Formats: sequence, structure tokens, C-alpha cells
Amino acid sequence: RALIEALELVEACRNLCENSGAPWMLENPIGSLSTYWREPDFTFQPWEYTTPKEQKRTCIWAGNNFVVPQREVFDEPPDVKPSCWMASPSPDRADKRSVTPEGWARAVFAANAPWLEHD
Repeated sequence: RALIEALELVEACRNLCENSGAPWMLENPIGSLSTYWREPDFTFQPWEYTTPKEQKRTCIWAGNNFVVPQREVFDEPPDVKPSCWMASPSPDRADKRSVTPEGWARAVFAANAPWLEHD
């Protein structure tokens, strides 16, 4: 029942986003959502959008002409370190896993802000 309720919540969010008419995306680290809901439209690693140079493959589901930001880095740098997904279980592990990488957030804003000039 918990899985069904979680999927209903994801679908309600997608519905709300889609009906807004605005570009939207749902973000979730690699997990079972793509198995039980649908495959993501896009995945990324935080190091592809500069800092921090961490690994945490993340899935993106998007709609309404969401613009996927252009990657800044294409080859994995040698100094990339595992992110919180490798952390031992702890009370705050889920909170740490849910943090949106700053480089990705800035890139999304820049790519989807219609009032900014785009190259």
C-alpha cells in the first residue's frame, strides 16, 4: 500500500506540474521510481555541472518544454568522490540524499529563465 500511495503522490505532482503550463521537472536520485513509474527523461551526475565534484546519478522527469541545461563537463574528472549515496545508514542520510546539487540548480535556472538572454 505504501508503494501505491507514493506513486499516487508522484503522479499528482506530475499532474499539477503539467496543468500549470510552466516548464517543470521532478528530480529523484537513481532508485525504484523509474521501475515502478516510468523511465526518466534525463539523468545527470553533479560533476557534469561543476561543483561539487561528486557522484550521485540523478533522474529527471520533465515536461512543458523544460530546457535541459547544457553540461559543462563531459568526461569524469579524476577527483570525483562518491556522494552521500555511499554513506552508511543514519538518521540524516535521506536528508543528505535529497539535496539538489547547486551546480545543477543554477544551470536549470539559467536555461529556463525566459527573461535571461540565451546564447
